[in-house]
This record gives sequence, structure tokens and C-alpha cells, in this order.
Amino acid sequence: MKSEINLYIHGTFPDGQLIEVGRLLVRNLLSYQNQEGFFRYAPSFLNHPKAYAIDPVHLPLTDQTFVADAPSGGIHYLFDDSLPDAWGRHILARKGGIEHNRFTPAHLLAILKGSGLGRFLYTEQRGKPIFVDGSIDFTDITRAMDEAAKLEDGFDIDTAELQHLLACGSSAGGARPKVLTKKDDTFWIAKFASRKDPHPNLLPALEQAGMTLAGLAGLQVPELHRGDLEDRDLLLIRRFDVVEGGGRNALISFRTLLGMEDHYAASYSDMAAIIRLYSARPKEDTEQLFRQMVVNVLLVNSD
Repeated sequence: MKSEINLYIHGTFPDGQLIEVGRLLVRNLLSYQNQEGFFRYAPSFLNHPKAYAIDPVHLPLTDQTFVADAPSGGIHYLFDDSLPDAWGRHILARKGGIEHNRFTPAHLLAILKGSGLGRFLYTEQRGKPIFVDGSIDFTDITRAMDEAAKLEDGFDIDTAELQHLLACGSSAGGARPKVLTKKDDTFWIAKFASRKDPHPNLLPALEQAGMTLAGLAGLQVPELHRGDLEDRDLLLIRRFDVVEGGGRNALISFRTLLGMEDHYAASYSDMAAIIRLYSARPKEDTEQLFRQMVVNVLLVNSD
């Protein structure tokens, strides 16, 4: 396993244009506590008319080297936003042939390449990368669900099956199985229950109900549909990062903006302060945050 990874980062903009953004170097990857990460904007990006600070708090648009603040991860929080949570990281590690307890975020970014959520593509070779969408056709969803169940149960699945699952787009966050899929020329996150859930079909229904309530409370929620495939419930959530024509929107988490390693350490007042400082429409966004707080309390949602 590599102890040093050098990644060139490109961004896909809403109009589909692919632009080199910068370079990420991560060292000492075999040392848990001494990993070092360095990011620098590409000179061509600094002078580009579409240039912007990809993280306005920690990565301002200047010609300097930025050191990562997370020695246990080795990368800046913004790039960690491209990675999935538990389920997808496990799949990515399998894809790269890395032991599940040995990989680092930098290793996963190198495996992820351009199949993640959001704008960024990661390559170890300089030059404009070829974007390969990781979404599968919706007609293959049942097969993907079967393979995910086998993987959860710890069964060895043959190379062809594993490669199919890895091609399903394993980049969405969360601890339960999900894949990126394309249906009727629209891109979706397909979420289905874990085999370990006591009532597998209950959770997709509860998530749909929660998001419907959020919409009724005035929150902006994506288009969603719940369906049934071979007696298993499936929830389709439209991706907000993909725009018509193949372009991408950027995404950044509150965790990144606040610079907190623990997802649950931030308060709503912390998030409101960030909105007031950096939002282009602070009044509307703080109102949305308040509505989200109320809905989360009503639903006892701590995620």
C-alpha cells in the first residue's frame, strides 16, 4: 500500500466544462498519527474567470500551500466530502484491493477518481481526466441489491458480481446500501434497507415520510419516489449535484466549513454563524436552517 499519494484535482462545472483546480499531496500514509496533506491551487485556476475559493474558510483563493488540519486523515475536510460514509468506503476499499482496516481517505480518493458526488475528479496522472459516470441503469437495480446483500452477509461473491456492484456508483454517504442510478435520463440515489435491519421495508417508508414532512414544513427537499422491487422497498432520491447536460454543482458540508472532525460536535448556532458569514442569501438560508432544526427535533433525527 502506498505511503504517499499525489492527486490532481479537476472540477466539472454546471456547463460541463472540466477545469484543473489544484494538486493534493498526502504523505506518511502508513503512520496513523503523522499523516500530512498539502493542497495548492493550480496557477491556471487562480487566473481562470470561473475561479472561486472551493472552501472559503480554509482554502481561500490564494497562491499558497494549505496544510490539512486532520493528521489522522491526511486530507482537507473538503475532499473528504467527496467520499461516502461507512457503506461506500467499504465498497471502495474492496474495489482497490485494500484491507478494510488499512485504508486512508487519500487511498479512497485515488480509487474514487471521478465517480463521487459533487464536482471534483481525482487522478494520479497529470492531464485532463476522462469523466466516467458511475451510475448504473435502473434495470440493473435488482441485481445490485442482491449483490449488496451478499456483501453485507460476508459471503464471497465472484469477481464479475463484485465488479458489477463496484460499478454501481458507491459514492453516496450513509451506513446503509445505496447505489447511483440513471432512470429516464435523470440521475438518482437508490437507497434500500440493510439485510441487518429488523424490519427492512420500514426504513425506506420512514425516510420518505420524514422528507415529505420536511417539504410540508417549507424545507427544500429533492424529488423522491418509493417503489417495490421483488417485495423489497426502494427509495429514489434525485441527485442535486447533477445538472442537465452532464454538468455538476459543487457541494460542501457544514463539517468542512466548521473544521470539525466529529460530525456531531457542531451546534445549530455554529452553522447559523457560518451561513451569516459566507452565504449569498443569509436570511433565506438561516430560515431554512431553523426549519430543519424544528423538523429534526420533531422526528428525533440526530443524523
